[in-house]
Amino acid sequence: VPSAFNYNRRSEGRAAVVRALSSALENENPEVRLSVARDMLVLVDECELAAAKTLFEASQRPELEDIIVRLKIATVVVTTLSKNAHDDVDALVYLTAFIKNVAGPVEGLPCALCDLMRKAKDDRLLVQVTAALRNVCRHTSQLRQLESSRCVSILMTVLDRALGSSHWEIVF
Repeated sequence: VPSAFNYNRRSEGRAAVVRALSSALENENPEVRLSVARDMLVLVDECELAAAKTLFEASQRPELEDIIVRLKIATVVVTTLSKNAHDDVDALVYLTAFIKNVAGPVEGLPCALCDLMRKAKDDRLLVQVTAALRNVCRHTSQLRQLESSRCVSILMTVLDRALGSSHWEIVF
């Protein structure tokens, strides 16, 4: 019951669970690490950065792609990005970079990225979101969702802002 788990952030029991999950991210077995990171995104808000880093690092290792797909991690990440209930920009950057690296067609991904792009004020996050959107466009099954989310007009607004930015990766 995630809502009950997140309700009392200061409880000793909750702190013990957070410590246990955090230490499990150090497990040598990549499937265990990825499972724990996925579950942390669902259960523990303040551990999101550690989970996001773990997932991002895994997304850079092609040999872990089968595990990532089997555990349906991209779906959990899209749900997390859709909630966007946290203010940890670093975690959002890592999660969006994960999506950029691994996501094929995932229901709700274009909308989640467009919402994130609309609210983003951090250039690093915008770089990752625009790169993820570029990759989403490669999947024709995602185009209808892109169209319905008004991504193009949002992207034009972001690009207009980016012209004064030092992060030209947003534009290109």
